[in-house]
Amino acid sequence: RDRDVTGVQTCALPIWALYISDTATIWRVTLDGQATPFATGGLLNRPLGLAFDASGNLYAANNGNWNILKITPAGVVSVFSDGLPFQPTWLRMGPDGYLYAMTAQYSNYGTVPPGVFRIDTQGYVERITMFSAPDQYGYNALAVINGKICVNNGVDFHLYCLNVTPQDTSQLPAMSAALTGAVQYTLA
Repeated sequence: RDRDVTGVQTCALPIWALYISDTATIWRVTLDGQATPFATGGLLNRPLGLAFDASGNLYAANNGNWNILKITPAGVVSVFSDGLPFQPTWLRMGPDGYLYAMTAQYSNYGTVPPGVFRIDTQGYVERITMFSAPDQYGYNALAVINGKICVNNGVDFHLYCLNVTPQDTSQLPAMSAALTGAVQYTLA
């Protein structure tokens, strides 16, 4: 079909298929070449990067809505991580169980530089501290290679692999509740 392909990912759960995103649809293509819409319309707005978890859930970098969607194997679409300060471009599931997202250029009207973000199973986002992006267009690929998260620098053509250390995020829900209470107290 004549479409603008924005993302490609394969999945072997439950049977092998190729998943392709365009501006408002994620297509499932089977080994015999049959293409059917897997998820369409609604929340989808320029889904770019695609990644699967071990349970067969598909995550989509929903670039046009500045969020990440979760799509169950049955095709049910929901918002997984919302209110991002960046437009997600690439997604990869890391060997540590975290979802990694990357933005390719300055987001949020030039205030958030390109970079890599780690997202836990609850959708909490953490920016990975790393060297500066090569230019305003940042990095242009994200991959998992030999168990490491790697980014490609399109300016010097080097591949950089990150050494990430899992952080304890168990207190984030309590902090969120405390901040909500503090804001309500301050406004009263």
